[in-house]
Amino acid sequence: MGLQLLTTQSIKGLAEKCWRNAHLFPGPVHLNLSIEEPLHASLSEQKEVIGKFLDEPFVSKKRLSIPFKDNSLGLAPQLVPQLDPSQPGVVIVGPWRGNSQNLNDFQSVLRKWQFISGWPIFADPLSGVPIDQPGLISNWDLLLSSGLSIPKSGLQILRLGPLPASRNLEDWLGPFGKGQLLITESDPRRLDPLHLSSQWSEGFVSWWRLLDFEHVLLNETYKNRTTDLLNLCLEEDRIAQSWLDKKLILKGLVSEPALAHLLPSLLPPDLPIMLAASSPVRDWVTYGGKASLNRRCFGFRGASGIDGTLSLGMGLSIALGPTILITGDLAFLHDSNGWLSSQPQNPPLVVLVIDNGGGGIFNQLNLETESSEDFKRLFSMPQAVDTLSLADAYGIPYRQVSCLEDLPDSLEWGLSRSGSVLIRVCTNPVLDAELRSQLRMLLFKHLQSG
Repeated sequence: MGLQLLTTQSIKGLAEKCWRNAHLFPGPVHLNLSIEEPLHASLSEQKEVIGKFLDEPFVSKKRLSIPFKDNSLGLAPQLVPQLDPSQPGVVIVGPWRGNSQNLNDFQSVLRKWQFISGWPIFADPLSGVPIDQPGLISNWDLLLSSGLSIPKSGLQILRLGPLPASRNLEDWLGPFGKGQLLITESDPRRLDPLHLSSQWSEGFVSWWRLLDFEHVLLNETYKNRTTDLLNLCLEEDRIAQSWLDKKLILKGLVSEPALAHLLPSLLPPDLPIMLAASSPVRDWVTYGGKASLNRRCFGFRGASGIDGTLSLGMGLSIALGPTILITGDLAFLHDSNGWLSSQPQNPPLVVLVIDNGGGGIFNQLNLETESSEDFKRLFSMPQAVDTLSLADAYGIPYRQVSCLEDLPDSLEWGLSRSGSVLIRVCTNPVLDAELRSQLRMLLFKHLQSG
């Protein structure tokens, strides 16, 4: 619900409903709330809330006796939505939320769809799309914010899975209006926060087969396609990649955009990566480039919380072998007891902690506060905890990286260890927010000049 609808009565109603459902069967109740913009209250709204604290509790804790009911939902029959591969369009591939056993078939059909349509592909690093997928536009997020030259008239939009964690993409999709097609992998939940798409929940492979696009492929009717849009996107992507390679080099102070751009090339190609929520996953989308798809990436979608970050990283390394977790300091501290999973197995997890003094991502938003101290207390929330001392308390070897030149040796050290290690880099969130803005502005000028 948006802030304009977020009333005391609605919060009480939600809390009461949660309490009732908690008695349907033993176990927790998960509240999955879709919060629309703006995510933060204005200064006047903050003051209004502070002045209206309620004396009574939200929820009456009276025990309820409610019989269990099976509320499972079946998928209603749907007409299969159609797209025309002979006409221009764009494919947006979000984080993979299907069964891991189905990923290969998904990748195969995506390759076939791109072949018959010639559409450019904007893929999230968490999508499971491989680096050799034809039609990939590696720097799509940065290009969208820098004026990617895509004519919008008559353009078809195919969205596979949830939206990537990209504000630029959301802003770009808005003017297209309704008529976008969203395909999810056997997930009937409404996964479009923009409310602009029709949703097919039976999976991409099923959609391909039911509409018999294999016939288009076998009869070579795909030769009617046009590749003008793809060629335009590929050329601007090439320019952006070359430009970024010159701007974000392995030299000097550590910045979050530089880390996201350099790490995909510094790390072994097949090493699995987990990206923590907030800045890491967003920067990987924006600055990771093509090399970011050179491996499987895992994580929560950008704004889906920081619960269990370290524990999930530990679990991945137990299941997959050597793995790297890239996380902010708050997400790491929030689940620091995840280190307890290191015993007795001591899985090979390299934890790269980006210490930006708390919630550094909030420096990228124009938040109204009366003072810088209010901003720190309410948003960045710096913690008086030394990450290295915490690792030492759990018996975890650690290293501090002071500049980008030290990064390759530290990564080599971490990956050479048989168990878990921690590498800390410190960044300046204010300077990084300015750097992100400068990069967008300078790339825009670079594209416009030639």
